[in-house]
Amino acid sequence: MDISGVHVFADADDYALAVGIVPARFVVTAPGRFWAHMARLVLPHLDLLVLTESQPRTAYIALAPERLHVTYSLRLNTPMFCSGVGLQRDDIWFHSCHDRFHQRVSGPAHWGLVSLDPIHFAAAVQALTGRSLTVPKIGGLFRPPHARVKRLFRLHGAAARFGEQKSKLVLNPEVARAIEHDLIECLISCLVPDHEFGDLGFWRHRTEVLGCLEAFLEANPARAAPTDELATVLGISQRTLHSYCADCLGVSPGRYLRLRRLKLVRQALLSAPPNPTIVAAVARDYGFLEAGRFAATYQAAFGELPSATLYRAQARQTGAGFDESQG
Repeated sequence: MDISGVHVFADADDYALAVGIVPARFVVTAPGRFWAHMARLVLPHLDLLVLTESQPRTAYIALAPERLHVTYSLRLNTPMFCSGVGLQRDDIWFHSCHDRFHQRVSGPAHWGLVSLDPIHFAAAVQALTGRSLTVPKIGGLFRPPHARVKRLFRLHGAAARFGEQKSKLVLNPEVARAIEHDLIECLISCLVPDHEFGDLGFWRHRTEVLGCLEAFLEANPARAAPTDELATVLGISQRTLHSYCADCLGVSPGRYLRLRRLKLVRQALLSAPPNPTIVAAVARDYGFLEAGRFAATYQAAFGELPSATLYRAQARQTGAGFDESQG
């Protein structure tokens, strides 16, 4: 979806794909129906997103290695966490190349993401500051003066609205160049080393451990592994695992695994062929052996019964209508 404009999502998986997150790694952690709004502005050397989400969630994000990325929260009353580090007012996270991390929000979120061409950005840094660009090896947290951050956020929002309301003007090279120049200049003023808040290397172990957890879950998607087994596999204590998950995921290890497996059940049902017995079979495939308890757990997570998900998927495949009162 590399075009400027506004996109609205009623499905968490569609939204995750649009942002560039593998759907299985995007987990909504509170009951209720998810929706999201994306305003996007695509410029020659910069891709800017303003993202609004309705529900608490956690996401394991693997950033594109050929781009630089910057993230920040645009809503102060809903904390955002990167690798368990809470972003406070005026905080900006400058991501390393090949960065993989957990990002979570504890409520309705409003946040910004900027993706940059590293060659163009490095040249701009050199031209404006006389310094060489230093990309953090792990991930750098910056806390610039409030006035600079305020200007960055204002430019970010204005650029997104411009892409929404006057997307055809963005095709004008002079207009695109002017917007891009202002945004990059403002970013550089916020990311010079003088404003780096601290070395986040001490979060390396937690990030690496939970990265190993994600690798284990992807290799064993149907396993309802107990916490003691997970801790043994990861080489840490159960207490440490609970602490890491609370900070980075916002939920316990057991709840995270259950939500991951429920999500995989839903994905399977949405692509399943017409078959009234498929719900029970798919549930068993992902370790849910008690039908009644599974249906209640699924409805609490997604706001509908698994049979409603299946009917909706089949109606979409056949082109028939779907009455949501069935859920």
